[in-house]
Parts: sequence; C-alpha cells; structure tokens
Amino acid sequence: MATSSFGAAVARAHAHQKDQQEDFLRPISLRLVADWKPSLDHVLEHEGGNDDDPRDPGGRTSRGIIQSEWTVWRKTHPGLPADVWQAPQDQVEAIYKAKYWTALGCDDLPAGVDYCVFDYGVNSGIGRAQRILASIHASDPVVMIHTICDERLRFLQGLSTWGTFGRGWGRRVAEVRRDALAMAAKPTPRAFTQAPAPAPSLPPVIPTVNRLDLGHAVKRVMLGKGYPWFPDQNVVSIERMDRDGTPNELGPNTFRDIKTVVDGEGKIIGGPWTGTTHPGTYWTVHPMASGGAFIIALGAQSCWTPGAYHGHTVWRQAEDSTILGHRDPDCTYVRQGAAIKHSDIGVHHHGGYNLPRNNIANAAAGCQVVEMEDAQQEFMDITLKCPRYLADRNGYRLTATVLTQEEVVAAMIASPAPAPAPSRAPQPSSAPTSKPPTSEPAPAARPWWQVLIDILVKWRT
Repeated sequence: MATSSFGAAVARAHAHQKDQQEDFLRPISLRLVADWKPSLDHVLEHEGGNDDDPRDPGGRTSRGIIQSEWTVWRKTHPGLPADVWQAPQDQVEAIYKAKYWTALGCDDLPAGVDYCVFDYGVNSGIGRAQRILASIHASDPVVMIHTICDERLRFLQGLSTWGTFGRGWGRRVAEVRRDALAMAAKPTPRAFTQAPAPAPSLPPVIPTVNRLDLGHAVKRVMLGKGYPWFPDQNVVSIERMDRDGTPNELGPNTFRDIKTVVDGEGKIIGGPWTGTTHPGTYWTVHPMASGGAFIIALGAQSCWTPGAYHGHTVWRQAEDSTILGHRDPDCTYVRQGAAIKHSDIGVHHHGGYNLPRNNIANAAAGCQVVEMEDAQQEFMDITLKCPRYLADRNGYRLTATVLTQEEVVAAMIASPAPAPAPSRAPQPSSAPTSKPPTSEPAPAARPWWQVLIDILVKWRT
C-alpha cells in the first residue's frame, strides 16, 4: 500500500502503529499454540489408550473418545473406520480441538485456566465446565484454577461411582491443578484482558461514534449492497459490535452482536440491543440437525411473521418461507462455504432469558436472539407498529438483515453522519452586508486523523 502521497509524518505513524500491533499479535499466536499442544498431551496422558470397562458408563473408548461420540463424528467425516479403537490419531485430536477446546473458548482464557477448563470439559462434560467457569468472578488465574479444581473434586466425590473410580479421579484433579498452576506461572507477553497501550501521538483506530453515525452508516451499507431499505422501519443486526457502536472481539458463546431498528432517514428508533446471530456452544456441539448447527447467512431475508414462542409473541419463521444459512459440522463457529436454502426450521427472533453476556448456554440454536427479555419486548413493541405490517397483517413478512462489524465501521469512518446546520439569528434585510463573496467557498479539507484512520483500516483489513 502506498503512503507517500500522505506525507512522511503519516507514513511514520502508520509504520509505528503496524510495528506495535505486530509485536503484540506475534507472541499471542505463539501462546495459543503453546497452550493447546501441552493441554492436549496432558489430556491424552490421563485418558490412556483403548478401553472397554463394563463398569464405565461411557462404554467402548479410545484415547478418551467414546464410541457414540466417534459415530456422530463419522457422519460428517466419511471414510473413517467404524470402530473408535481404529480412529486415526489426527481425527481424535480434531475432536478434542473442535468439541472441547474451541467449544469451551479456551483460546480466550488465561494460560493454565485454559487447560484446567479443557480437562474438566473432557472428563465431566462441557456444559458443567462452562457453568462453573461462568460462576467464577475472580480474574486472577491462580484463584480461578484453585476454584475450578476444588469444585470439580467436590462434584466427583458426590458421584455414586466415586468408590470405583475415585482414586484415579482424585489423582487426575491433583495433577491438573499442579500442571495448570505451572502453566499460569510461566511469563506471558501480556495479561489476559490487557490491550497494548496506544502510542500517545496516534488517534484511536475506531473513532467514538454516536447513534446518528451508526444509523447513517447502516443505511449507507444497506444501500451500497442493494439490500431492501424501507421508509418506515429497517431491522438490522451487526455482528461483533457493542451497543455504543464500538467493535468488540468477543469469542463464541457470547452475546457479542447488536440488533437495532432504523428509520428511512437513517435514525435509530429502536435499540441497539445486545444479542447474537450465532448459536451458542450447547447447540453447536449438540446440533438439532445431523449437518451441524445452523448459522444464518449475511444479508437481508424476509421470512418472519408474528407468533407464539415459549409464552411470548415473537417474530417466528413463517411456515411457507425459506431461509439461507450455513451448517457448522466441525464446531468452528464460523460460516462454512456457500449459504444453503432451508425450509421452515424454526429460526425465530426471540429473547435470551436474561442470561449473562458471556454465556449463551442453550438460548440460541440459530435463532436471532436479544439477550434481555425487556429489550426483546421493546423490539416487538416497535416492530409490531410498523405501518407495512399494520396495513397487511396476514401477508407481511418481517425483513431482517445481518451485517458485519467491518462493513459498518468502514462506512462510519468513510463518511460520518452529517452535522445539523447551526441555527442563525435572522438578519434584517436592510442590514449592510460585509464583503460579498467573490467565489464559492472551497470544500473543507479532511482532517489528518481521518486520513490516517483510513490508512490503518485498510492495513488491518
């Protein structure tokens, strides 16, 4: 990318910012790789090889993978042997990575805590591991590790099979505690939630935004992509964005998106409300269909009508409608390949049962979910007053659009919302005029920081 036309100062600032971000990102990627492999090695050591103990409710097992789990995996990975004892090692590791490590969001956890949670999920189920992790309010990795291991041991001691397997389980928890603490004690390039300190001479990459900027940016993206744009109401979800318009990098199984209603002028008239366009971990790991969890396609779709759902009026997928989406058989939490047309599979717009932001639990299996129930009710109150719906209650189909963070941020930076014209006291007609203009005023030059932001955004993308 050429930067010479913007001057040497901008080029130096760009280079400094790039170096700073590369220095920050490089050790993090190394840390994630370094944590995954030792954690997997520890788990495989505890799980052992092939086993078919009649006292073990899991039944026939190989390297910790039970036969039923292997059978499900084979449905989306044809050509593999039927017997789990014959499972290739790379496939066993792929199951651990997709169904446990990634499903539990271990890449986003502190060193040591990631392994502790991973092993708990393998041994006692990811649902329990998620609940325990979500219940911990400490941020110190050492405290988190001790809390998880203490609870895990209490849980195992309460099982009816403790008398049979208790000695081995107790030893495993003790070794997990020891190894996790050792991983946490190793120096890392950064703290868990810290970001690199910005250079004091540089502006933020993403400027502060307001509702006017956000609404107009949504309109620009929609019109630019040829999506439907209505004069009364437009329902739009933006992925990985906070309610104030700030991008976020939250991981899977979190309410990391927003939903909003924008009028034809680009003014936000509802929301933004925190929500999700993706299924949570529970339904990703336990999909309702054999092809994998459903992730709605990006773009606009018109397929919802009012109806009852769990005692509430929501926008339900119409029985005669089709919807575009992707399947996620490998639990990657990202859209795979081209979108597939589905018939009525129950993709609704409903509430998220007031669950915490960091744990979708089983609230979303592909539906478009607003986290808080009162926010969902506000969304319904607004959209049920849409003039187009009131004019044709039977034939109306709600149109809802899913946009990405990158699309909206680029639109906000490229062209901020127009500022309202300043009010001016009227001048008497007889008042003398000062020097008449001799030509049209020159257009205002773009601020240097906005030019710099454009450079940085292009570099990042």
